[in-house]
Amino acid sequence: MINSQFNSNTIAAVSTPPGNGGIGIIRISGPESFDIGLFLFRGKSNKNFYSLSKDNIKYRYLYYGLIFDPENNVTIDEVLIVFMKGPNSYTAEDVVEIQSHSGKFVLDRILSLVLKYGADPAAPGEFTKRAFLNGRIDLTQAEAVMDIIKSSSEASHRAASTLSNGYLKDKVIQLRDMFVKIESQITAFVDFPDDMEDNFNKNFFNEILFDIKREVNDLILNYDNSHQLRDGYKITIAGPPNAGKSSLLNRLVSKERAIVTSIPGTTRDIIEETLNLDGFPFVVSDTAGIRESENEIEQIGILKTRELLEKSDLIIFVIDGNVFFNPLDNELFNEINQYPYIFVINKIDLLPSDVSRETFLFDSIEPVLISAAKNKGIDDLKRKIINYFEKNFKSSESYLIPNKRQYKILSDINSSLDSVIHSLDDLCEIELISYDLNYCIKLCSELIGETISPDILDKVFGDFCIGK
Repeated sequence: MINSQFNSNTIAAVSTPPGNGGIGIIRISGPESFDIGLFLFRGKSNKNFYSLSKDNIKYRYLYYGLIFDPENNVTIDEVLIVFMKGPNSYTAEDVVEIQSHSGKFVLDRILSLVLKYGADPAAPGEFTKRAFLNGRIDLTQAEAVMDIIKSSSEASHRAASTLSNGYLKDKVIQLRDMFVKIESQITAFVDFPDDMEDNFNKNFFNEILFDIKREVNDLILNYDNSHQLRDGYKITIAGPPNAGKSSLLNRLVSKERAIVTSIPGTTRDIIEETLNLDGFPFVVSDTAGIRESENEIEQIGILKTRELLEKSDLIIFVIDGNVFFNPLDNELFNEINQYPYIFVINKIDLLPSDVSRETFLFDSIEPVLISAAKNKGIDDLKRKIINYFEKNFKSSESYLIPNKRQYKILSDINSSLDSVIHSLDDLCEIELISYDLNYCIKLCSELIGETISPDILDKVFGDFCIGK
């Protein structure tokens, strides 16, 4: 037994999604990863077996062979294995990746052996966290890794790739260097006012500060205009109970995501699903039908629906075409009327054949007629959704789009910049200027992760999947 030897901080996890497939990958990272990999692996060339050692392995070279259980000499699976020497690896540590057949039993057996002989189970995002802590990437690049995994369109993938290449880090470092340059001269003026008074040029400082503010504002504007590329445009399906909202969600996402019954009020909670239409990423929400109800649980669902309506980029308002509807007297429709919406009439398959579209024309409202049950009119609705976002959402030409954490820090920098610019008009507040500039420098370092609290760090990497 050698597991007592391998007790240092080496981690391991399955890095491929669960389920059956062609290949599954177990990733090991840390100082004992090579020892564990070499101990469990037996190379195979033609019909001959051979052993590897640290002295003769080639880095980044795929070896073919077997993983076996050293305790009983039973073969687990035939595999490919690769050894990557730190710092030239994903985590900047020694890394071993074992490529086996993908199946829960096989992967679990191999992982259990890796853990048995010294590795610890990796926490969510721990491989990427180690890459950050070891200085291979900064925090903005680490966050971009998760965005790449979650990207659901070409545009969102391109935005995430831009951040993963370190462009935001480079921009923030440039801004921080400019803050440092100004702050050093401000400090010199505070310490040596008589010597510096004749050389203190407000216009020079203002020019630099406005250049910085322009850069920061551009990043903030990129978030305001284009963060939906990462987070998804929010579409909410709303309407009276039993109008077919859940059936419509299922049709839009092409799977049985929501429970569908003929009983009004079946949907009590918000059901969300992602959707990609013509490169636009969406988060589509099915909501509780709004009506008077004494049921406490249903009332909570209705309250959540009203809150979601305010945050939506577009509302799909659905009614049952077989139930009389007067938009002028409908309280829910009057609420929705203040937001962008598409009016949808469902269940047209149950209408008499002589009913035409004109029957449902309410003033300037032009409805989309569908049958969610029969999959009729769904393509027309999708085209109308795409046309709305093509017309009304102009994404930034730049793909340098901050995430929510970065956006909040940039907004704080912007506020401090306003304070600095205002204080420059009165040199009696020179110490306040220095304080605000140092705060901006601190925020820049926090944005790229050079100074950040453990709680925020845990939150960032806690959103990752295990194995990444």
